[in-house]
Amino acid sequence: MPIDYSNLALPKHAPARSKAYLDYVREQICAVNRTASFTQCGGRTEAAHLEVAGRSIKASDFLTVPLCTRHHAEQHSIGILTFQANHGIGLWETAAHLLARWCEGQ
Repeated sequence: MPIDYSNLALPKHAPARSKAYLDYVREQICAVNRTASFTQCGGRTEAAHLEVAGRSIKASDFLTVPLCTRHHAEQHSIGILTFQANHGIGLWETAAHLLARWCEGQ
């Protein structure tokens, strides 16, 4: 008889957090401004988390990109996929590139 796993609780792991890495991301210019020949970015650069790990839980701090206040709000309002298409950028590729650069400096 097969084992019924449906009632077993799966372990939950908190996403990785790093204030140092978020500070590093915030020091970068807006990811949209990097790829456009002319962009009017607004406000300070924020560390935008790319995925939601669960209800009311942000993804790992290591899955973030620098976006100015205006572009961060836009990304939330239209969704990541539409945002990427509208601006011709790959946010996950940007996040991976930043993380690699940060790790090289550690």
